[in-house]
Amino acid sequence: MKTNTQSLILSLLLVHFGALFGAQAVSPAPDGCYSSVTTAEGCNTLQNLATGLGNTGVGWYALFATSIGSYNTAVGAGALASNAGNQNTSTGVGSLLSNTSGFGNTADGAFALFNNTAGGVNIAIGYQAGSALTTGNNNIDIGSGGVAGESNTIRIGDPTIHAGIFLAGITPTSAAAPNQAMVVNPKASADKLKKCRWSLAYVSAVDTKGRDIFIFDAHRGDGKRFVVRADENWGKSST
Repeated sequence: MKTNTQSLILSLLLVHFGALFGAQAVSPAPDGCYSSVTTAEGCNTLQNLATGLGNTGVGWYALFATSIGSYNTAVGAGALASNAGNQNTSTGVGSLLSNTSGFGNTADGAFALFNNTAGGVNIAIGYQAGSALTTGNNNIDIGSGGVAGESNTIRIGDPTIHAGIFLAGITPTSAAAPNQAMVVNPKASADKLKKCRWSLAYVSAVDTKGRDIFIFDAHRGDGKRFVVRADENWGKSST
């Protein structure tokens, strides 16, 4: 009785899913369905694949050199064309084109992470974002070309192009403890703070009086923290 019940359930499932798949099928049937959970579409896409698993390549020469690399996704002409690494995601023409052994990278934008070869776990968003990176790891570049070889760095925007920033959710700070306010020249102090092992964040904005103000927030592992604010004249505190 149990065997008959299981057979009946299996038959019902087959009928159900058979009808469902039949109703949703596209015509003509899609091509590019290959073994090893592989999808390839485009001239010479995944041309050299051997044992790699779970790769998806869409576009001219996308993932062209990938042989044993697995779980990569490349969309765009030349995306990940030189790749031999794993778990990279590349969207945009020429994105991650030079990547060889780098793993876990995400490039979104034309020529994003273009020169990265061995760097891993980098994130680049925007046209040519992170294009200066080569071997560094754990970088986030948004609208920034980055710096060759650097690691563990976040860069947002291009200082030669972007002159201001507007961020929602920032609340005013006061001079009350534990924050200590002081007047400094942020342009001269940024590098000194970093050399002293301080983690540094800073932003320029316009206050309610139309003045340019500069706010620095520096802290380090021992719990010490400074919030620095200065106006455009460097001689008067904005607090």
